[in-house]
Amino acid sequence: MLLTVPLLILWMQVSQIKQNPQFLLLQEVEDFTIYCNSSSTLNGLQWYKQRPGDGPVLIKLFKGGEVKQKRRTAQLGETRKDSSLHKAASQTADAGTYFCAGSTVLSEHL
Repeated sequence: MLLTVPLLILWMQVSQIKQNPQFLLLQEVEDFTIYCNSSSTLNGLQWYKQRPGDGPVLIKLFKGGEVKQKRRTAQLGETRKDSSLHKAASQTADAGTYFCAGSTVLSEHL
């Protein structure tokens, strides 16, 4: 018996995202800011935090503008190619690896 399977083809634009600084060493209560820059315009951006031995945890997903939550401020720039994550008064619970991921989507109906 043959099965008919619908085929969906997605065209994705590959963009390069760079994050800086690549390494930070902080004392408690110090502020820090991390930046991500993309070679393409982003539709959305996600910031993740990963602690040793754990999987990545989504800490912020947004489509644009600036979002403030307690000690954390995240923003996606007007050009939608750059983002920053700022943390005020760092605490030991803030230790971990932070990284960003962006999405670019080209939609074209075939």
